[in-house]
Amino acid sequence: MIGWWAHVRQLEKEKKKAVEAEREKYADDRLKEYAAERDFGHIKRDLEQLQQNTSFLSEEFEERLDRVEAELNKIGGGLDMLREIVRAKVEQS
Repeated sequence: MIGWWAHVRQLEKEKKKAVEAEREKYADDRLKEYAAERDFGHIKRDLEQLQQNTSFLSEEFEERLDRVEAELNKIGGGLDMLREIVRAKVEQS
């Protein structure tokens, strides 16, 4: 009879350990799931920020190119005027 009680008690201890191990596994799994979701959220926000920054830099680059093009057109116009002036002076001579 004592042997049987010892055996029942041993089974209860093993059951308790198994339940505790499952609880720990569940808690670890939930923690890993939360960490993965958090990391994914960070990556998603970083990607959105990168897209915004890329868009901003692209617009800034386009504006600068437009300004450079306008300046080059002014310089080209000035060179055309100088060429006409030089041609007129050469023809007068």
